[in-house]
Amino acid sequence: MGTPKSKSFADLGREAFDRAHAEICLTAAAAQERFAAALDAIGPAGVSRWDPIAGELVLRGRTFRAEQLGSFDGKSWLWSWANSQLNIPEPKTSAARRLRGAGLAAFSEPVISTSDERVPYMMGDFAIVHAGAEAYFLANRAQVFVLEPGQLPPSPLSPLDQLRRAIDATAEDLTTALPNATRILGLELHREPRAFAVTDGKDTLRVQLTHGGTALHRVALCFHSKQRTLAEVKQHLEALQLQQTADNVLELERGGVAVKITRSERLKDVMREANLLQRGKEDARRRSSVLIVETAMDPTYTGVRYGSTSGAWAPAKGEGAVMPAEALQVSEKLNLWEESLVYDQVLRVPYPKATETPPAAT
Repeated sequence: MGTPKSKSFADLGREAFDRAHAEICLTAAAAQERFAAALDAIGPAGVSRWDPIAGELVLRGRTFRAEQLGSFDGKSWLWSWANSQLNIPEPKTSAARRLRGAGLAAFSEPVISTSDERVPYMMGDFAIVHAGAEAYFLANRAQVFVLEPGQLPPSPLSPLDQLRRAIDATAEDLTTALPNATRILGLELHREPRAFAVTDGKDTLRVQLTHGGTALHRVALCFHSKQRTLAEVKQHLEALQLQQTADNVLELERGGVAVKITRSERLKDVMREANLLQRGKEDARRRSSVLIVETAMDPTYTGVRYGSTSGAWAPAKGEGAVMPAEALQVSEKLNLWEESLVYDQVLRVPYPKATETPPAAT
């Protein structure tokens, strides 16, 4: 039996699919953050192996029970239960089969015609929320494997920090995503003009929204040994003409570009940000102030990762800038500051020390 004929995503209700994903994206992102923390606790990355017939996934030397959800070849999505070439045993396609009852036409169509590289990630998100998967892993950017439940330890982060990490990992409309995520995490949600306030006891997270309803995403943390004043920060970044909009806040918003820098010298804030780092915690804890750099990011930036060449950050895939050049310039400029420690929040690694002043944003 050959592969079934593919059907267009448009004919399967892509708009309804996207709306449904917007509701669950933060919940799935929080689960993926928990998965990432568990893998980091196991050890450094190494050779990965997977076997859809046996239902196994080996990551960092540990074997997980996992099923193939489906596969993506750049032109179409094929569900595991419809893959006649692999002929995966039916019990090893249970997660994909459970999704067929989740109410979207795309979950029941064997092959979906699409070139959208976000689709494998979105399918993995749906499996977490609607099929009981604990997390998902993309093998060779082509095969989506989902972990059976009960294999990961609890998240080391508080519910509020889990939400903060999830927001940084998604670019969906948060007016739709936050209610579901806060309910599941047991947090209180309050709507403000162009913002949400999320509370957990005495701790509060304010999520500033863009005009499109997405959040400003963290792209860098800058720790200083000295307590730099906001005026000093503004002077150091004078080429960008940032404006002070509140105590300890500088912002730039023009031509669709939004960049925000928040300064704090409270020990509680500095320690919290340092503790959330995957690397360099001890160096950051010895600092006395922190600058948080945020920017607006288009949904198409989701999943893009960055590399460094001679201290200059660039997207690892795609063409052109994947975030405003002004935001990248802020990170580079702060990295040149004396006694600064800058951490990239996309890769979550220390920012490489630049040797030259970055070019002005255009």
